Amino acid sequence: MLWALHADAGPALVRGQQLDGNGEVRFDEGSTPSIEKVLDPTGRAPLAGGWFDFPGYTRVERPGCYGYQIDTGAGSSTVIFQAV
Repeated sequence: MLWALHADAGPALVRGQQLDGNGEVRFDEGSTPSIEKVLDPTGRAPLAGGWFDFPGYTRVERPGCYGYQIDTGAGSSTVIFQAV
Protein backbone atom coordinates (compact mmCIF):
# COMPACT_ATOMS: atom_id res chain seq x y z
CA MET A 1 0.00 0.00 0.00
CA LEU A 2 1.37 3.42 -0.88
CA TRP A 3 -0.27 6.32 0.91
CA ALA A 4 0.16 9.81 -0.56
CA LEU A 5 -0.36 13.01 1.40
CA HIS A 6 -0.17 16.54 0.05
CA ALA A 7 1.83 19.06 2.07
CA ASP A 8 -1.27 21.24 2.48
CA ALA A 9 -3.10 18.45 4.32
CA GLY A 10 -0.75 18.24 7.29
CA PRO A 11 -0.60 15.01 9.32
CA ALA A 12 -3.29 12.36 8.84
CA LEU A 13 -4.58 9.45 10.90
CA VAL A 14 -5.91 6.33 9.14
CA ARG A 15 -8.07 3.70 10.85
CA GLY A 16 -10.12 0.87 9.42
CA GLN A 17 -12.71 -1.80 10.09
CA GLN A 18 -14.62 -4.56 8.37
CA LEU A 19 -18.07 -3.32 7.41
CA ASP A 20 -19.74 -6.69 6.81
CA GLY A 21 -18.29 -8.56 9.77
CA ASN A 22 -16.06 -8.23 12.81
CA GLY A 23 -12.64 -8.57 11.16
CA GLU A 24 -9.87 -6.21 12.16
CA VAL A 25 -7.78 -3.94 9.98
CA ARG A 26 -4.14 -3.54 10.98
CA PHE A 27 -1.28 -1.60 9.45
CA ASP A 28 2.35 -2.36 8.59
CA GLU A 29 4.66 -5.09 9.84
CA GLY A 30 5.50 -6.85 13.09
CA SER A 31 3.98 -9.51 15.28
CA THR A 32 1.41 -7.00 16.59
CA PRO A 33 0.61 -4.59 13.73
CA SER A 34 -0.82 -1.19 14.63
CA ILE A 35 -4.57 -0.48 14.62
CA GLU A 36 -3.88 2.91 13.05
CA LYS A 37 -1.52 4.44 10.49
CA VAL A 38 -0.08 7.89 11.14
CA LEU A 39 0.97 9.86 8.07
CA ASP A 40 3.19 12.62 9.43
CA PRO A 41 5.41 14.58 7.02
CA THR A 42 7.16 16.53 9.80
CA GLY A 43 10.87 16.82 9.11
CA ARG A 44 10.65 15.40 5.58
CA ALA A 45 11.11 17.14 2.25
CA PRO A 46 8.15 16.76 -0.14
CA LEU A 47 8.40 15.04 -3.50
CA ALA A 48 7.57 16.83 -6.75
CA GLY A 49 4.30 18.73 -6.57
CA GLY A 50 4.32 18.94 -2.77
CA TRP A 51 3.45 15.28 -2.10
CA PHE A 52 4.76 12.91 0.56
CA ASP A 53 4.71 9.13 0.20
CA PHE A 54 4.22 6.60 3.00
CA PRO A 55 4.69 2.96 1.95
CA GLY A 56 3.25 0.26 4.18
CA TYR A 57 0.88 -2.66 4.51
CA THR A 58 -2.81 -3.09 5.25
CA ARG A 59 -3.70 -6.38 6.93
CA VAL A 60 -7.18 -7.84 7.05
CA GLU A 61 -8.30 -11.06 8.73
CA ARG A 62 -10.64 -12.38 6.05
CA PRO A 63 -12.29 -11.49 2.75
CA GLY A 64 -15.03 -8.89 2.97
CA CYS A 65 -16.00 -5.26 2.71
CA TYR A 66 -13.77 -2.83 4.60
CA GLY A 67 -13.53 0.88 5.17
CA TYR A 68 -10.78 3.33 6.03
CA GLN A 69 -11.47 6.54 7.93
CA ILE A 70 -8.83 9.17 7.17
CA ASP A 71 -8.72 12.17 9.51
CA THR A 72 -6.78 15.38 8.84
CA GLY A 73 -6.97 18.90 10.22
CA ALA A 74 -9.27 19.72 7.32
CA GLY A 75 -11.81 16.96 8.06
CA SER A 76 -12.50 13.27 7.54
CA SER A 77 -12.78 11.07 4.46
CA THR A 78 -13.77 7.45 3.98
CA VAL A 79 -12.59 4.87 1.49
CA ILE A 80 -14.50 1.61 1.02
CA PHE A 81 -12.78 -1.45 -0.47
CA GLN A 82 -13.31 -5.17 -0.91
CA ALA A 83 -10.70 -7.74 0.11
CA VAL A 84 -10.93 -11.01 -1.81
